Amino acid sequence: MHNLTDADELAGAILYAEDDLYEDEDEDLTGWTVLDADGTKVGTVSAHEDIPGNPCIWVETGRGESLLPLREELVLDVDETEKTLRMEIPEGLLDL
Repeated sequence: MHNLTDADELAGAILYAEDDLYEDEDEDLTGWTVLDADGTKVGTVSAHEDIPGNPCIWVETGRGESLLPLREELVLDVDETEKTLRMEIPEGLLDL
């Protein structure tokens, strides 16, 4: 998914994830830094939104908060030491 058109196609769809994607469901990402695909800081995770079948994170950016889907195909890298989450963020999603 690279833009809002792609996101619209998935609206209402049932999404599946591998069991090991969320090894520790109690893992708290609050305070982690979210980076875009290029490694540029997008913001900081402020909360987790447990939407059935589509977990999301709230990210505090310089322009307010944005809700990002925490889906395997969007997560490019997880660095537990640095507490960073590098993601492919669909175009326009941070502008909503």
